[in-house]
Amino acid sequence: MNFMARYFNWLQKGNPTGLVDRFPEIDPNGESSVKGIYVIGDLTGVPLLKLAAEGGKKIIDTLDADQQFQSLRKSMADGVYDIVIVGGGISGISAGIEALRRGYRFIILESAQKFSTVVNFPKGKPIYSEPASVQQEAALKINDGTKESLLDDLHNQITSLPLPVSEGEMVEVIKKKGNVFEVVSKKGAYRAFRVILAIGKSGNARMLGVPGESLPKVFNKLFDPKDHHNEEILVVGGGDSAIETANAIAEAGNHVAISYRKAEFARPKEGNVEKLNALVAAGQVSLLMESQVKEIRDNEVAMKTKDGEKVLKNDAVYAMIGRELPLEFFRRSGIKLSGELTRDNKLWLALALCFSGVIYFGKKWAPLLLLTEHGQKVQSWGEILSFVFTGTFWLSFLKMPATIVQKSYDWSTLVTNMVSYLSLVATLVLSIWAIVYVVRHASSLFATSWNVFKYTYFAVAMGLFCLVFFGNKYFDYNLLGKGPGFWYSLLYTVTIFSFGLRRMYVKPTRYIKIQTWSLILIQAIPLFVIPEFILPALWKANSLHPWFINNMFPPYSPGGEPTFWRASGLILAWPLFISNVVNDHPTNVWLAISLVQTFVIIPLIVTKWGKGAYCGWICSCGAM
Repeated sequence: MNFMARYFNWLQKGNPTGLVDRFPEIDPNGESSVKGIYVIGDLTGVPLLKLAAEGGKKIIDTLDADQQFQSLRKSMADGVYDIVIVGGGISGISAGIEALRRGYRFIILESAQKFSTVVNFPKGKPIYSEPASVQQEAALKINDGTKESLLDDLHNQITSLPLPVSEGEMVEVIKKKGNVFEVVSKKGAYRAFRVILAIGKSGNARMLGVPGESLPKVFNKLFDPKDHHNEEILVVGGGDSAIETANAIAEAGNHVAISYRKAEFARPKEGNVEKLNALVAAGQVSLLMESQVKEIRDNEVAMKTKDGEKVLKNDAVYAMIGRELPLEFFRRSGIKLSGELTRDNKLWLALALCFSGVIYFGKKWAPLLLLTEHGQKVQSWGEILSFVFTGTFWLSFLKMPATIVQKSYDWSTLVTNMVSYLSLVATLVLSIWAIVYVVRHASSLFATSWNVFKYTYFAVAMGLFCLVFFGNKYFDYNLLGKGPGFWYSLLYTVTIFSFGLRRMYVKPTRYIKIQTWSLILIQAIPLFVIPEFILPALWKANSLHPWFINNMFPPYSPGGEPTFWRASGLILAWPLFISNVVNDHPTNVWLAISLVQTFVIIPLIVTKWGKGAYCGWICSCGAM
């Protein structure tokens, strides 16, 4: 069990764990799902002060280029601001400065006080103007220093500016009425053509969820490290806030233990790590990596560590594990959160699951010809469609549950066929909803040339898949004489090629280009061109040795066409490509190849280049 625990810890190393933060869903311009509401600062998922200030400037640049917004401004509607900025932190104030410089009518609504996030930093918290590679173009500048020097600097930069900041304004909801937003706070309502959300993670602190968490010695924020002296302190967390808290308390004359559930900290700032390492070397800080708090007691803390359970003497606990976003505010305002299932999301998911049910269970479903007693092998899709659009077909379709019961000779076949039928019915019903959804949202779905290509491609790919799958499985008909394997490989290849070009266009780095071309070429040549064209051509020219055919591509029946699709197993290792090994008559050659691939070649690749080397550079599943 200890070996397995170490193995899974190794698998997880460097990857996120736990629940994912739900940030507002935004486009590349920072616009939320509610058109006209923009998001900047911490809410974009990047908690860096310099980027927050730059985000404030960039959002005003975006509004400058918004022709609809500029047209609305000219209407000079009574009592309507051009912009309402919700949040008076660094990103909100930065946006306000830019709006002031460009003559916009605006107001900043702040629930507490200007720069309240910085105000709530612990005393002496070090400030780093990162990332160093980003040039500061915003009027509001961020400089290295401490909490106190940063606050002085920020206030000095805005003292002479007539910024309209209303403090103590907790915004409760944003409503859209036509082209105007109504921003409702506890003090009043404000109308504007555009809204900028710069509220940060102003929700509740995350909880540890352990007994004793409600004791008065448990905190989620450090105000003054000097509140403790010569005490035993536990800090829980692996981010910069946790490390900074531990450093500050240790420097105030305390012994600090840091508990973090993973083996390494979560991308901390270099300055924080240097200070922490010095304190660890001096014996003022102890690291409890891969550990979790089990229970908090009056004078101690029970811990679960990789070496077993431990009990630490303890005077105070700081749970620095982040804050939860104000989700209800977003939901009241109709702002979609990333990863959150809306009603439409659930219906799309249901459609995908039902269609998957048709495909998975339908693979073993008796041909529709038999179930409907059509009784004739069709020669074209025209004949299929002419049959489908008849009363005889639909009467037989409605009677199909009874037909399934009649023709099923065992319970597993009965269940398989019935699930497939019910999945097909549900898919047809949900497809009607999907068509209506696409028509209703066509303006947003097809707003850009890329979206036009993307959704058109999806529709064509789905149509081709349905023609191939249903034609082959239910009507014993192969499109243009080619089996499903050919068409599926073609779709896979075209998809990886098309979207790979898009990936290189969006992220034109050298690494992305080399990696993407590797995936495209491996999918196109050894996984499509060789098995579908080159090997069949060589076989027809009698250029393949019989041993090679019998051991690598054995026909289904004597004298039949070789199974050249097995060539994909040279790239897609077992058990990813399972058919070469799991079948009625596996060949010794493929057994040997599969064992060497899975237990020798891939482990060597992973050891030398990392766990993503095969999936990220070779495998077509990883490519997709």
